[in-house]
Amino acid sequence: MFVGRFGDQGGIWRMNADGSDRRLIGDALDASYLEIAPDGRTVYYTSSRQGPSSTWRIPIEGGTPTLVMSQFDRAAVSPDGRLLAGVLRAESSLSLAVVELADGGVRQTFSGPRFRRCRAVPCSGRQTGRACSSRRPSG
Repeated sequence: MFVGRFGDQGGIWRMNADGSDRRLIGDALDASYLEIAPDGRTVYYTSSRQGPSSTWRIPIEGGTPTLVMSQFDRAAVSPDGRLLAGVLRAESSLSLAVVELADGGVRQTFSGPRFRRCRAVPCSGRQTGRACSSRRPSG
């Protein structure tokens, strides 16, 4: 999975490891934080295609993107594929949040002084759907 342009087409692409069978699956040129669901059927990504950075999903075979949650980005899928963890933006603050994929409900948030300036970063276990978070030093 990658985001780029080939000729007059651009967006989210998938291809085999050897570079064959390259296919455009979505047109979001600003897509970032691509995450494949554990079942291999869905791609989650961050895009600001309709305003603030939000999490979207699209079938791995291509199709129409669906908004998962507005102002929620840098999402990582849980190993069982039921939850997303990411950065939730509310008013002028940031929180780490866990969201149920079945209904889009926020299951848990982590906020407060130590999470106000946070960012999600990939771990070495990224291919398993795991993610880490780290605190940016203030000052």
